[in-house]
Parts: sequence; structure tokens; C-alpha cells
Amino acid sequence: MIDQSYGIYLLILGFVLPVLTILVCYGKLLKFLNNRVQNSASQKLAKGQRRLTLMVVLMILAFLVAWLPYAVVCIIVMAGGQHLISATAAGVAPVFAKTSMVYNPIIYVLLNTQVRLSAISGFGSDP
Repeated sequence: MIDQSYGIYLLILGFVLPVLTILVCYGKLLKFLNNRVQNSASQKLAKGQRRLTLMVVLMILAFLVAWLPYAVVCIIVMAGGQHLISATAAGVAPVFAKTSMVYNPIIYVLLNTQVRLSAISGFGSDP
């Protein structure tokens, strides 16, 4: 019972709540920016909004790709299907989930010019 309670707790606080928070926050951000773009005739602003939308979608997908296998393994185990999960899947899913913290900086550097230039200048300077 304690293991199942911990699994439910971890699933809700480690996956469901973050996904909902990400979707609500990024949804509000994109709605705000979309309203701003519609009130402006600037092509530069529209291009920036498209780029930001792509970045948000990639960050959401990266989070889901990293954490969804672990969430599925937890749900299967909590439902009593331990025999359905191989030892490899049980070991790889949590490790893969922990790699999620690496994805956002990579996405930021690849899609945000200011962050990329700052990262390049930061790596090139002496301490």
C-alpha cells in the first residue's frame, strides 16, 4: 500500500501537475503573444511569435517524451502489471525521465538567438 501511495503521489506531483502547469502557463503566454501580434502589423513580431510557439511546442514535447515512459511504467506497476514490465524498461524509464532537465537549455540555445549568443560568448570568455 505504501509503494502504491508513493507511486500515485509521484505520478501526480512529478507528471500530471507539471504537465498541467506547463500547458496552462505556456497557453496563456501564447494567447497573450497572439493577441499582441494581431494588434500589430509588424512582420518581425509575427516571426518572433512563430519562433516562440515552435520553442514552446518543442519544450512540451520534450517533457512528455522524457516523462511519459516513466509515467506509463508507474501506472502499469500500480495496476498490478509488474510482470508486463521488463527489467530494462523499469531501469531505463526513470533514467530517461531524469534527462528531461537537459532538453530545455538545448532547445533555448538552438531556437533563441539571444541565448545562443550569450552561451557562445560565455563559453569563449576566460573566468
